[in-house]
Amino acid sequence: MKINIKISAEEKELELLERLVTALEKIAGLVAFNKVVDNNTSVNFFSEVQKDDANSMESEAINEEIEKRSSIIKDFLEQNGITIKNIPVRNEDGRILDQIADFMALRFSSIKRVYELIKKNIQHGSSFSLSLKEYPGDVSDTCQLCTRLYNLTFLTKYRFLRSPQSMIYATPNTIGQVHNFFSGTWLERYVRNKIVSMVKSLGTNIKFSYLFNAEVILPSGHEFEFDILLEVEEEIYWFEVKTSDFHAHIEKYSKITDILKLDRTHVFLVLENVPEGNVKFLENTYGVSIIQFEKFADEFGKCLEKFKN
Repeated sequence: MKINIKISAEEKELELLERLVTALEKIAGLVAFNKVVDNNTSVNFFSEVQKDDANSMESEAINEEIEKRSSIIKDFLEQNGITIKNIPVRNEDGRILDQIADFMALRFSSIKRVYELIKKNIQHGSSFSLSLKEYPGDVSDTCQLCTRLYNLTFLTKYRFLRSPQSMIYATPNTIGQVHNFFSGTWLERYVRNKIVSMVKSLGTNIKFSYLFNAEVILPSGHEFEFDILLEVEEEIYWFEVKTSDFHAHIEKYSKITDILKLDRTHVFLVLENVPEGNVKFLENTYGVSIIQFEKFADEFGKCLEKFKN
């Protein structure tokens, strides 16, 4: 009888230690995550960003200027026979999702396995498991991402069994916001943030504006939504972002490119996966630049060279 009591106590102690280790790993993951998303500068991920009055006024002034300049894009569309139906108002609460999107893009090779499993199981909210035993270099980034998703309830269940198992157990949430995020808006957020950051880095003397997810009616009467429209010193750039099959859409993009009278140095199709060997043929056939998302900043950076002093 005494032996049984002793074993039970040891089991409870081991379980308590495992929970403590798991909690410490999650805390460490939070610190590491915050450093990655802000270029190694610590960020309080969930806390509301507190700004002083001067910074708030400066940010508000910049946003007002961009809003006024966006009339250049609106006029450009209307001059080409395109009617603006609706321009969604961006929700500032989306900054948390922006940070997660940036993290996913910057660490895509490490988090790709869990990302693909989430996408695969999100439709029915099916539970899945992932062994990282053979990928020790992916453990930190994968756990950091899962912790963030779990804290946002994008994962309804999440558990990580540390070494030697190195096993993740998780269940994705099935609500629309989660489905939309993993079906493509995460990459759209990353591209959008990167574009704005790159243009801002040119200096305050370079004027620009943008429209995100502008819903329009084409000259044919068909409805369409532009992912990203950017104006830099009155030059227009158009970006479409796809994480899934793009073949059914590229012909439509080509026709709209003709309507806008833009060449392929001003039209970018940014993809999660670019088909090998066919890029040049597709670009020449459809008149758009097709770029893997990890490389799009370098390619678009070449277009921005002419705006540098």
